[in-house]
Amino acid sequence: MDFSLRLLLVVAAFLVVVVATTKAESTTTNNNDDINNNNNSSDPWDSRVPVIDLASANEETIVQGIHDACQNIGFFMIRNHGVDPTIVEKARIVSKDFFGLPDPQKLQHKSSQQVEYPYGYEQSEQLTKGKRLDDPDNDDDDDDHTFDLKETFAIGPDDLESGMPLRRWIPTPTIPDFSKTLEDYYAQMEVLSLKLLEYFALALGQPKDYFVDKMTHHTSALRLVHYYPLRPEQRPTSNDTELVRAGAHTDYGAFTILNPYNSAGLQVLLNHTEWYGVPIIPGALVINLGDLMQRWTNDQWISTLHRVVLPTNMEQRYSMAYFVNINGDTLVKSLGAGSATPKYAPITAKEHLMAKHLASMGEASSHEEL
Repeated sequence: MDFSLRLLLVVAAFLVVVVATTKAESTTTNNNDDINNNNNSSDPWDSRVPVIDLASANEETIVQGIHDACQNIGFFMIRNHGVDPTIVEKARIVSKDFFGLPDPQKLQHKSSQQVEYPYGYEQSEQLTKGKRLDDPDNDDDDDDHTFDLKETFAIGPDDLESGMPLRRWIPTPTIPDFSKTLEDYYAQMEVLSLKLLEYFALALGQPKDYFVDKMTHHTSALRLVHYYPLRPEQRPTSNDTELVRAGAHTDYGAFTILNPYNSAGLQVLLNHTEWYGVPIIPGALVINLGDLMQRWTNDQWISTLHRVVLPTNMEQRYSMAYFVNINGDTLVKSLGAGSATPKYAPITAKEHLMAKHLASMGEASSHEEL
């Protein structure tokens, strides 16, 4: 496996681009009462982050709701999505159980060679900016190095055709169903991502199966996240009651399916000015577009900055994120641009992720328009 592909492995597991901040801003709003659980309106601002019911008998309504959400905010929530609730609950349980293990046991799951195997356990990860090539005017070096206070566990596809390494499982005697449960949840996310891509295709004026052959050897990654309690030395010395626990970022790939299952904290930047707290709706999943989909749609759809802000006295928060990445050899060129001039040159999905990775590392890229 060549070095460039190994670098891509790192990207596939940690598909985030960070422009980190260290405080919650005063513009943050938590308008949970604005949410209408049955909203399939074509105007996503009716509920700030729209909630779309995939069980609706009217496919046209679903497609229009997704199109409007992707065009105006890049975020939406879905209900009645068909994911087995028993598998979801089991995944939540084994996630909590795993993060509850003593550190020495968790560290056995840490990859000693992240370039070779970019999955497994991570405790305190340093994230750097990768948005620089998207926004050359963004030169805030104060945010270049930020430690997000969380621990994670990730797995990728179990398919050598994807170009990713096969899964490596370390025995967890006290959690005997750990590997099977996560594999079951990953499989459920695979099915859901294909269903959503059908709606995406229709919303973009393409045949329903447009994305099918672009997911045959995908590199999607499942990531469990635990925001652990702050130690005394990590608590702010000021009177701040909230802290940014995951810096403002966009995701690299096509889109993300997030299950923030035990508490709120996710915020999305609306209109480039207002941080809005996305509420927890029982059974609902949060969908956000990534940079690849924004590029693919010629900026018709948007990849929006988001972050996690938690009260300083919160004990802990858990979530599960499934990062959808298409086949690395797929050629991505402006889709649905109509009469508009394409803003981006064609690029493969692998090249896109590599360029994002190089940008995050502060290295040059031949794709300056990223």
